[in-house]
Amino acid sequence: MKLRDLFPMLPHEGPPLPRFMMSELPTVVEKPLEKPSPEEKVTTAQTVAYQNRELAKTLLSLETHLSQGCRIAGKPCDCCSGRHPLELEKLSEEATSMTSDPIYKEIIGFAREVEMKANESAIRSGAYDTEYPKLAIRARGLRKKLVEQKARQVLDLIKQGKISLDA
Repeated sequence: MKLRDLFPMLPHEGPPLPRFMMSELPTVVEKPLEKPSPEEKVTTAQTVAYQNRELAKTLLSLETHLSQGCRIAGKPCDCCSGRHPLELEKLSEEATSMTSDPIYKEIIGFAREVEMKANESAIRSGAYDTEYPKLAIRARGLRKKLVEQKARQVLDLIKQGKISLDA
């Protein structure tokens, strides 16, 4: 059986692709994770970094669903009014308890607005259909602002010598 038999949508036409042996592939050696000592605790900075990554992922999912009108196969989905806004609110509230950065309150306000406009009855009515793409753009803006802002903070810490890139 040929690869094309399994995947007929492959675009390659013409001469066969070069063959290789597994032994010719580079070997990747992963360094085992070091087990932290029992007295070592997660720092606030590490927790906030974790929250930011989770927030960015949730904003990305919400952005996608809003751009699709909060519908799957033409039917209202429950993730725009339930799962994603609640996750954004939860993560932002947790982060707010650790930092005074105003972006988290902005995300909470956005999540509450989306929840109000993207519930099942609102989606069915079509009342906010023209707003969903605008909300998707706002979700994207918040995600980029969060990621870029945090990247600048990390760069500042590196410049100040508080973080090292050395292993």
